[in-house]
Order: sequence, then structure tokens, then C-alpha cells
Amino acid sequence: MTPLQEAINSLSIEDVCLRSNSTKISNGFEPKYNKSDELKISFKHLVEHAETYEIEEPEDGDSSYILRVFVELGARLKDESSDQEHAIEIEADFVAEYSMSTMLSKECIDEFALKNASYHIWPYWREFLMSQCMRLGMSKIAVPTFQVASNQKHHPQK
Repeated sequence: MTPLQEAINSLSIEDVCLRSNSTKISNGFEPKYNKSDELKISFKHLVEHAETYEIEEPEDGDSSYILRVFVELGARLKDESSDQEHAIEIEADFVAEYSMSTMLSKECIDEFALKNASYHIWPYWREFLMSQCMRLGMSKIAVPTFQVASNQKHHPQK
């Protein structure tokens, strides 16, 4: 069995939470009066790290395990006719939390964190980004259904 499949068999998604976010608009740029389809969009998608916890159950002394995967996401919109680095920057950090039936190896956790955790977080990111655009008075941005993390070759576990 591959490390990824071992992780998939052991993990169950429990929660996805927003950890932090920021939205910055450059001076002189008015999102309400500039069409987002005229802006160049670049995305950030980084699996930051993963943490595991062992929780001892007081009633029977058995342990349960939790995996938390932290992912940074962002979108930058640049007005090509401007000298500014970007017109708008929207970023959010999310954490996906999983219950584990058994403590997994670092290799299994890394494979899962890099290749699967973002699937659970992605719908929350898309909704967050679209909501922020609406709050700014912008037209909506076409966000890909899914995007692979840019650091899939690195190991995220701390």
C-alpha cells in the first residue's frame, strides 16, 4: 500500500477553519470601477505545515490522534496599465483537521498533506475569495475548480 493510500484509509475530515486573512487595495485603485476581467490574476497555494496530536481519553486511557494541515492561499490582481506591483491582494490561511485511526508515519502525513488536504480546503477558499470580491464591489473572479499546491515536492510536517 502506498503512503498516500495508507493515510487516506486512516484519516477522516473533521473540520476546516479560517485562521487568518488579509485584503489590501493599492492606493489609487478603485475595485468598484475597474473590471476584474481586465486584471491579471496570480494565485498562491502553499501547504505550510502539518501537526499531529495524541489525545488520551480520560475514561478508558485509550488514545486518539489528530492531524492538522495548514494551507496558505492567495490571489493577486494586477492592473497591467499601472506600475504598481498589484492592485489587490487577498490572502487567507486555513487549517484542515482530521481524526486518525492510528498514528501515521511522517511519510504518510507528508504525502497526504501535500496531495489531498487542499481538496478539503479549496471550496472554503473559493467561497472566501468570491465573498471578498463582492464586498469590495468587484465583479467576480473565475477561480479554478482546484489548483495543486506549489510546494508538492517539499515536506510540510513540523
